[in-house]
Amino acid sequence: MKLLQMTKLMAALSPEQTAFLKKQEIPPSKVFDASGLPRADYSQTMRELELIIAFGVTPCGKAGHTLRTSAGHCAQCNTQAIAFIKRTYDEGDIYVARSDRAKLVKVGVASDAKKRMDWLNEYRYGEAEDWILVYSRRVPKAGRIEFLIHSDLVQHAKPCPYTKFGKQVWCKETYSCSSSVAVRAVNRRADETVTKDQSLPKERNRRVKRL
Repeated sequence: MKLLQMTKLMAALSPEQTAFLKKQEIPPSKVFDASGLPRADYSQTMRELELIIAFGVTPCGKAGHTLRTSAGHCAQCNTQAIAFIKRTYDEGDIYVARSDRAKLVKVGVASDAKKRMDWLNEYRYGEAEDWILVYSRRVPKAGRIEFLIHSDLVQHAKPCPYTKFGKQVWCKETYSCSSSVAVRAVNRRADETVTKDQSLPKERNRRVKRL
């Protein structure tokens, strides 16, 4: 187990919360540290980044849980809300981006990978503003595939910060490896998923930049 690769995030979550996120197949990249932020602020950021769960929030009234959706609902009391959110990105772009300045690659899911690059550079994600789209692939079950890819790349994980609402936020889907390593991980998991379910809609695969 290479839990040390998740340091900043895992240290802030209880064992119960960590187990819950794993059971729901929610990768660290879809979890947001909302400590000290009002709901309006963390909800806006989560919608922009298409995140699923916030922690560091006020406890729910029913059981004292501190994991919430972007709408402010308790994720642990209402797992149906998680299922609904995950369905919204069942099909999406799995992408690989690169920053030469930060010497990092990023793997994520977005409804539009090209537009996501604009956001990354605008907010200086990982303290860099030279993110370029290296590769993207439109796939079904994007959330499931992303979860598996992040598990595959955990040995290369290199969390880094950026600032939002005057608060330092840790990026949890950045890696210290070559673009080609990340692209291979994307294609391996995407191919496996499509092969296992031949009833899935035909995917569209597009290479954006020559590696």
